[in-house]
Amino acid sequence: MLSFLRIKNFAIVKDLALEWGEGLNLLTGETGAGKSILVDALGLALGDRADAGLVRAGETRAEIEAVFDLAQDASSVRALLAETGLGPEGDQVIVRREIAEGGGRARQFLCDTPVSLATLRKFGDLMVEIQGQHQHHALLAAETQRDALDRFAGAQAERGAVAEAARSAGEAAAEVEALEAHLARGTESQLDWLRFQIAEIEELGPSEADEAALRIERGRLAQASRRRELAESVYRALYEEEPSILGALGRSLTELERLAELDPDSEALAARLSQAREILQDAALEVRDYREEAEPDPGRLEEAEARLAAYERLARKHRVEPGALGAALEVLREEAGALEDGEGKLRASRREAERRAQAWLAASRTLGAKRRAASRRLSEALAAELRGLAMVESVVEVAVESEEWREGSPFRAHGTDRVELRLAPNPGEPPRPLADIASGGELSRVMLAVNAALGGKRRRRTLIFDEVDAGIGGRAAAVVGEKLRALARTHQVIVVTHLPQVASLADRHFVVEKRIERGRTSALVRELDAQGRVQEIARMMGGKDVTPLARRHAADMLRRSGGRPARRSP
Repeated sequence: MLSFLRIKNFAIVKDLALEWGEGLNLLTGETGAGKSILVDALGLALGDRADAGLVRAGETRAEIEAVFDLAQDASSVRALLAETGLGPEGDQVIVRREIAEGGGRARQFLCDTPVSLATLRKFGDLMVEIQGQHQHHALLAAETQRDALDRFAGAQAERGAVAEAARSAGEAAAEVEALEAHLARGTESQLDWLRFQIAEIEELGPSEADEAALRIERGRLAQASRRRELAESVYRALYEEEPSILGALGRSLTELERLAELDPDSEALAARLSQAREILQDAALEVRDYREEAEPDPGRLEEAEARLAAYERLARKHRVEPGALGAALEVLREEAGALEDGEGKLRASRREAERRAQAWLAASRTLGAKRRAASRRLSEALAAELRGLAMVESVVEVAVESEEWREGSPFRAHGTDRVELRLAPNPGEPPRPLADIASGGELSRVMLAVNAALGGKRRRRTLIFDEVDAGIGGRAAAVVGEKLRALARTHQVIVVTHLPQVASLADRHFVVEKRIERGRTSALVRELDAQGRVQEIARMMGGKDVTPLARRHAADMLRRSGGRPARRSP
């Protein structure tokens, strides 16, 4: 639901802010007051083409901001916002569009985040449907007409099945295309190249543990001389030098043994020193063995370095870490296996693709049958609705035509049918597509008829009718008003009207006025209270000179419509 609209420096609007409500919102005012400017501004905020000439004279920039409250069932809107990485604050979405004076580039924002015009239009199509004299007409879109028929037919389940079958068939067709392209690149030469690469890596026999061990071994071999030198120094200090550590320890032990003869309490010291000498003797032997093992081995060092160089060369070639060559080998083996069995896989994929294509065609035929069964009923329902909207002689037709599907054509989520709403507003003419013949007023009434025929089946969004009542009056005007009020029970409806019969049914009534201040014209909008509504409806009935009789008639009209007129003076 549109809850707030602010317009600054747009056309003759300097700065105005409007709070909208649920139900039926009415805009009235004298001809040329600027009622349609508000609709144009909202259309611009939702992605209509920006024209620098719309910036108010003397200003550098126009700005339109709209705030939408999301309903509980606005899953498609939330999905779009999530898809584009946007997050509304709670259940509100703020839209802002800026237009620079002199042809500067327009900017658009959703949730205070810059977005593309395409994203803004997608959001606008989900939230608002505008019908009028000059706005983009959602009802002209083939998707809108097809969606209306599907909802009328109650074909959501069948349409979901077609969409899923289309997705599945598309994936299968893409797999076939990928396999064909893979094989077309020259299977034999590619397979030979893969086999060469596999043999090259297999000759090395790589593993992550082997590569790590080689690096450690290379480091040990490269430092063999230094390690031998250090071990030799330690061994000499322990055993060979004069005096050596072990020699000095032996002499100290002899002295302690003599001390133990003089003082038995010192025997424990002699025992501990004897244990230390045994430990040092064992260490000296291990150092000697380490010294022997640390003998330089240039041949083995060369082998380790050559093997590590092979690791690094192949790793660069396959763009992996040396330790990951084993995994790269498995990938190459899988690719080679796929190529070796490529023809078999391609045949199997083609069979599966054909099966899924036939499943999609079958689901499309089921959906098409349901559409055709409902199209006559919808045509009759629309004709009945249009008769009550002063289009008595109009002929309406909901045409469903199946398009032949050929191999290689896309799998459409909506099936193979082309749905087209056709109208003949004048007797003796064949029904033709709406875009070819319908005027803005007629189109608005057709949309009203579609919404009335669909009833509660229509997805909730804000519906805007700009002069839906053009060219009608009397009883037909009352019918239009009642249909709008009925529609407003399930949708937010905003209507620009000249008919008092429609205005009397409003839940909220706004009047648009022109004022001239300091030589500048500005459009102003104000919400009417009960007394103001009587005055405005009386003006709509009788012109500028509002008589007491016109006021009484207006008050009576409001009472009969369920409105709240002002109390009359005694």
